[in-house]
Amino acid sequence: MAFMAGAALLEAIARKEREEKEEKKLHAETVGVSDSMMKKCKEAMDTIQAALRLYEPKEMAISFNGGKDATVLLHLVMAGIASMNERWESMEELACVYFEDEECFEEVEEFIRQCQEQFHLRIIRLKTGYKDGCAHMIDNFGTKAFFLGTRKSDPHGHTVEKFSPSTAGWPSFMRIHPILYWHYADIWSFLLQFSIPYCKLYDCGYTSLGGKHNTDKNHMLRQRDGSYLPAHQLQLLESEQHMERHARKETAGTSTVTRRGASHFKPCSVALITIGNEVLTGKIQDSNTSCACKYLHGLGISVARVLVIPDEIQLIADAVREYSSHHMAVITMGGIGPTHDDLTLEAVGQGLGVEMAESDEMQRLLANLKIKQSMQCAGRQFHAKQIRCTLDEPRLTDLLGEVAEVLGGKEEETWEGGIEAGKFAGLVEIGSYPYFDNSPYKTIVVLEGEEEEEVDKSLRMLLDKIPTETITAIEQHGSLPVQSCL
Repeated sequence: MAFMAGAALLEAIARKEREEKEEKKLHAETVGVSDSMMKKCKEAMDTIQAALRLYEPKEMAISFNGGKDATVLLHLVMAGIASMNERWESMEELACVYFEDEECFEEVEEFIRQCQEQFHLRIIRLKTGYKDGCAHMIDNFGTKAFFLGTRKSDPHGHTVEKFSPSTAGWPSFMRIHPILYWHYADIWSFLLQFSIPYCKLYDCGYTSLGGKHNTDKNHMLRQRDGSYLPAHQLQLLESEQHMERHARKETAGTSTVTRRGASHFKPCSVALITIGNEVLTGKIQDSNTSCACKYLHGLGISVARVLVIPDEIQLIADAVREYSSHHMAVITMGGIGPTHDDLTLEAVGQGLGVEMAESDEMQRLLANLKIKQSMQCAGRQFHAKQIRCTLDEPRLTDLLGEVAEVLGGKEEETWEGGIEAGKFAGLVEIGSYPYFDNSPYKTIVVLEGEEEEEVDKSLRMLLDKIPTETITAIEQHGSLPVQSCL
């Protein structure tokens, strides 16, 4: 049975190689297995086959504890053995070492027994620590090399390579790590794409298995109703690979630790990307993010990432590409609009690998929402006026305060990078923006509100307060001109 299972996986990998040479595309029989996964399998098989050529069957052992990584390793090694059956008579020649835990989950024990029966594994159970266990295998079975399911994100994984001699002070043997450079997502892609059975605890919210005393369900998979998503739905960024072990507690004599202070996010999460040089330079305060977070939170949607980047196509594209592969949705803010210098649409298309094209469906959606390329949003019409004047910003701030008192509203001190803005009478937002270049004005005042009458009322009051000789222009929009460098 073990040879049959290994041979089946080996044939899938070999078939993929033949198809790449002949047709450069997947054959119908391998639909569902991605190119990237086949590449990972090929690299792992190269390591396994190299080890099988270096050592005799009786000199090798595989560490198998029933976990997801060990399961992937077992099937890859079986495939490797099937490819070299001239040296191997059966899977029983390979010792499978299982370091028993007194508080092992019953589900893990059950899965190990199932694998033993199905694949005719020769499992050697040891109740000792790893160091003593390795010494036992060397002294009693002549073991010279161990296949291990270690990955780079594991504790001490960064200290080893695919072939690494044992640590100083340990018995002498070779450690072989075929899946060292696999990520968490790769493990689950392998198991799911090849339909390989795994321990059922992974469908109950566990992402890394130890003993009952040091393993909990991963709270990043916890739903609002208290249930847990299966482990394969946890999505981790490159820098977050260690978080699959987030529910493993630190215990004496082990290298398993709970990472504190790491960021949390759920698979059903979104990422927010604010785009704009004016935010990074402090000319505009980013109020979109807080509003979006509050709104999404109210809908039960977790915001996992917030990023602010400049108006650069490559940076936007890279961010969209990375975040879209790890989150349910990516929302960009601050870039799309009627401005002539908008780069967001092109960058998003580049990040997602799609071309720019008009969409009839999107046009219908926008029409239904009554969103036009003006200051409208979901049926709410905004009106804006702009005053450009030579009055310096400190004096203008005093005038804005006087207008706020007359209107009976409260001036909210929301600062936009040192630029004071307020909302008068809860109806009109007014912001002042100083200009320090050679423009014919020193300050621009923008008034914006849903009710045009209130905007005009505020405008008239400001014009009464601002000396006429300092006003250079009055515009009918809220867009700000770009300042030239000092």
